[in-house]
Amino acid sequence: TVVSARQSKYQRIGVVRGGATEVDEDLYSRQLLAFGREAQARLAKSRVLVVGCDGIGVEICKNLALAGVAELCVCDSEAIKEKDVEENCFLRRDDLGKPRGPTAAVRL
Repeated sequence: TVVSARQSKYQRIGVVRGGATEVDEDLYSRQLLAFGREAQARLAKSRVLVVGCDGIGVEICKNLALAGVAELCVCDSEAIKEKDVEENCFLRRDDLGKPRGPTAAVRL
């Protein structure tokens, strides 16, 4: 997994890239049964942008990462506050003041 953070004058984005070229049948066995090999292969090639990494946004990011998307971009330039650490399992107290998106993406 390669993680990078890029910053523009508008936003800060954390990017998580999966390196899988084939579908791992052991890892995704339940998804393969439910959706099939073709759907899992498409998911493994997909790129997803999630805007907002608080509350439900962090759950969406976690589920997408576990589902095996190829690239997950997390866009959230808000500074991490105390309440964020309590509701977001990917943030720590040491992260206070850092942007939420790239900081959470490193731990996804």
